[in-house]
Amino acid sequence: MKYLGLFLLCLTALAHADVGYIYKTESHNSNKEFPIASTAKVITAVEAINTLNEQDTITNIYYSKEHGWAIDSQGWFLDGEDLDKIVALMKTDKEWEKSVKIVYLSNIIGNAGVTISGETGRAYNAVYSPVMVNFGTTTCKKVDGTWMTNESHSPLTYQMNMAIRERGCVKGRMNVGETPEQTAQAAMELWELKLGKDVIVRVAPLDVGSKPYLTYTPKTSSLKDTVTDMLLYSTNVIATGLVVKSAYKATHKETTKASLEEYLTKYVQYGKFVDGSGLNVDNVTTPETMLAFLNDNKHIKPYMKRDGKYGGCHVKTGTLPSIGVYAVVGYDTKDNPFVIFTKDENSPRRSAIFKNLDVDC
Repeated sequence: MKYLGLFLLCLTALAHADVGYIYKTESHNSNKEFPIASTAKVITAVEAINTLNEQDTITNIYYSKEHGWAIDSQGWFLDGEDLDKIVALMKTDKEWEKSVKIVYLSNIIGNAGVTISGETGRAYNAVYSPVMVNFGTTTCKKVDGTWMTNESHSPLTYQMNMAIRERGCVKGRMNVGETPEQTAQAAMELWELKLGKDVIVRVAPLDVGSKPYLTYTPKTSSLKDTVTDMLLYSTNVIATGLVVKSAYKATHKETTKASLEEYLTKYVQYGKFVDGSGLNVDNVTTPETMLAFLNDNKHIKPYMKRDGKYGGCHVKTGTLPSIGVYAVVGYDTKDNPFVIFTKDENSPRRSAIFKNLDVDC
């Protein structure tokens, strides 16, 4: 039965040039490039694990009588609950009301200016900033007459709800900003609303000294938990935050479009990547190259979701339905990796290809 399935799979694949897969000795179009969608997050996860440590989750808060307050997370993402706790921490300090009415944010926290060009599955370009709201969009639903975010794991849920009230929700999706700049402005407005002060984006800690006045550790301080959650929920903004931080540490440069391109080109060698989430269709690699990556980084397997749709294997899926991209990568029970890419909505389903490959799970 296995060989009949593989025979039928080969016939089907030959009819669809936009299918590529590789597992053990079975392959098709293994040297052809495919958009990889959110399977790119597996590479983001490995880069983060290899580059970052637990100290990188800490947000430093600086204070001086001359300059006031400055906040610097050096590229880490912050969600709405974290923001509330940072504000509460600052407001309970005896020096809070003595400061000027301005709070400075590091440019990595607040600057949305790093926009990666190229088409995505939606009408947005990829934004690199830890406070951006899940790529500027979120799902939403109505609960007891009130619009609520449907993604409790997504950062800045307060701002999402504010935007839902202002802009409405269409077919379960809503836009926080029509452009990266508008999304950034919405994020800055949220900081100002919570802080009750004007916010200016500058390089922190300015001239307030090298020693933090206060420190805050996010509720998910474990790098392992953060990476696991990012892969489990496929949260784009967390992937973005991890890439920003990894690039910052690897290149020792402020995060700009040039420094990110340098990092993604120089340090990530398993294909072409222009963002950490996989939303951009310019994120491409071949099944064979992705297989090599999975073979070289088997330590990522425990971080990946065990998915009943794929026999309980550890997998990461990726989907850009508007352009027909469906992908899945993972490991069987003996740590043999497999890769399945499709980029045509009329191609065989990735789950059918997986089943016909008879992956050991």
